[in-house]
Amino acid sequence: MSLIQCQKCKASISDAFNNCVHCGHGRRNYGVYSEHLSCYALNYRDGKCNLIVTKNGWKIEYVFRGDKQRNHSYYSTFEIDGVGIDNYIQALYNNFSIYEELQRMDIKQLLQRDDAREYYGGVGIPGEMSMEIRIGNNYFSGVCLDYIYEINGVVVRDIELESTISEWKYAHERAMVIMPFLKVL
Repeated sequence: MSLIQCQKCKASISDAFNNCVHCGHGRRNYGVYSEHLSCYALNYRDGKCNLIVTKNGWKIEYVFRGDKQRNHSYYSTFEIDGVGIDNYIQALYNNFSIYEELQRMDIKQLLQRDDAREYYGGVGIPGEMSMEIRIGNNYFSGVCLDYIYEINGVVVRDIELESTISEWKYAHERAMVIMPFLKVL
């Protein structure tokens, strides 16, 4: 995926977007396929998950809406490049296993770790592939898909783990079917 310039507001945007995320200006988008994914881990949050395929590659894109109390128009995105999907799947399994082990430990014990950080009455510990394992405060507890985005994309239960991984595998299979069609456009 590459960045292009919006013709209206001149902002840099991903070539995968049909509309500018800054001003809403529409553009023609040939050779890009987009499909909404269910992404179970996002069901309780105001977010979207899309499979975006071009002739040269694919990605899974999470779009999270900002805090409703502070900023209604803020959106943050997190992307998983299709090339690294197998690594993300393995990392999510590993991080979830560590999450289950750490849940049995006391918060004070966890805070003594060199890599632990305290926030909102809980503890965050870095996981594989820039994920974060969060323990303590139930609202923030779980494996966060990216440590930057506070509570977005958190996997807490086995069913969320399996659903998320199943969705990622579906996206991979679907992208492999779509890419050859886009190459002939």
